[in-house]
Amino acid sequence: MLYYPCISYMSEWFVRRRGLANGVIFAGTAAGGLVLPLILPLLISSQGPSRALRTLSIVIVWLLVLILPLMKGRLPELRSSRARVPARRRIWVFVPIVWLPTFATALKVDATNASIALALLNGVSVISRLSLGYLSDKFNPWSLALSTLLFTSVNIHSMGCAVIYIWGISRIWSGVWPAGWWME
Repeated sequence: MLYYPCISYMSEWFVRRRGLANGVIFAGTAAGGLVLPLILPLLISSQGPSRALRTLSIVIVWLLVLILPLMKGRLPELRSSRARVPARRRIWVFVPIVWLPTFATALKVDATNASIALALLNGVSVISRLSLGYLSDKFNPWSLALSTLLFTSVNIHSMGCAVIYIWGISRIWSGVWPAGWWME
């Protein structure tokens, strides 16, 4: 609930270390994504879905009430001549993370392993968001974004090549293996 107000206030509160502050805000959501997939299945199995979600809601409201006094007020708004990008255009970034457990269970992965996969994804996301926030204060954000894009592209390409290579070998062996039965 405080995520979007904190993002909009970020440029008002932080000037010198704005990248690190953004990294901390973004890492906070990933930290929640690290903890919740591990806790929620246990809560649901012990208390049932409705009571578990009510308990989780009460805990979240309690934490928000504790954090709310720490929020600073907003500075008087300065009118900007630049057009802002609507938030709904950025929603596609969160779609793969939201559907990861459903995709994993569709692949016949049990719920525990699907939750662990989501927790691992968010755990790595905490580290990467904090480090990229810190590095964006030290280096040019555009060169940092391009180097991240290049690194990601090389990794995806190498994983694709490995899959194609393994698929090619498995196709060869799948043709040879039945012939071995007849050679005895």
